[in-house]
Amino acid sequence: MALLFDLAVMTVSGAPGTGSTINLGGAATLNGVTFLTFAQAGVPNGQPVDYSILDPGNGGCESGTATYSSSGPSLVSRTPTVSSNSNAAINASSASIVRISPRAETLQNAALFTGGTLSNSRLTSGQFPATSTNDNANSGNIGEQVISTILSGSAVSLTSLTPANMTSISLTAGDWEVELLGYINGAQTTTVTRAEMSLSTTSATENLVAGSVAYYASGASGLTPFNNNPLSFFVKQRQSLSITTSIFAVALAVFSVSTCNTFGVLRARRAR
Repeated sequence: MALLFDLAVMTVSGAPGTGSTINLGGAATLNGVTFLTFAQAGVPNGQPVDYSILDPGNGGCESGTATYSSSGPSLVSRTPTVSSNSNAAINASSASIVRISPRAETLQNAALFTGGTLSNSRLTSGQFPATSTNDNANSGNIGEQVISTILSGSAVSLTSLTPANMTSISLTAGDWEVELLGYINGAQTTTVTRAEMSLSTTSATENLVAGSVAYYASGASGLTPFNNNPLSFFVKQRQSLSITTSIFAVALAVFSVSTCNTFGVLRARRAR
């Protein structure tokens, strides 16, 4: 279905006021013209939209972002960006109408793309606009980050020769860069002959594929490497996923005499 967002104008059900949810009524009729409901215009459930409110009852107007919910239907997570109330939410009355109307920011971003492909002619060579503040990429967008951190005070105990999960993260379908910065530590008297940490899609199971694992080996006699300095391991790899997948940071140590544990950071950033 073609998306006819510019033809979607609806009345409200009740007075939205300044609330974060706008309950929608039916298709609005203006000057004898009946517009489409958001559903008729092809807006899917859960779609982020740019909206505007025109309120002849209280004389206010507002533009911002929200998410369309087919339940009700309604706009949820109302976030004004420009309004006649000093850019805050207006106290919208029951006479208000709500339409989908792209904001300047959205149009600027859309202008960078032609047919879903970034147009070189619209950018300075080698340059791509980035965020200008300390915000985070939204879920599903390039730059989205997923992190799990296990501090040394919450380290996971290890049993010799037994793989164990240091931590795990869940990644939705897409192309991800995954990094593991892990540590294996123990008592000063612990003798270690081998230690390793790997990225695996199977819980508590080593992944010995090249590029997925980092090793420490000290020979058959073993060494006592821990003197307030844990062994460190770094693994970085691409994960191209077609479905939601759990990624595990798996640790294994072969040791004797005393104890070993593991802690660290497992991080993923959506590449595309």
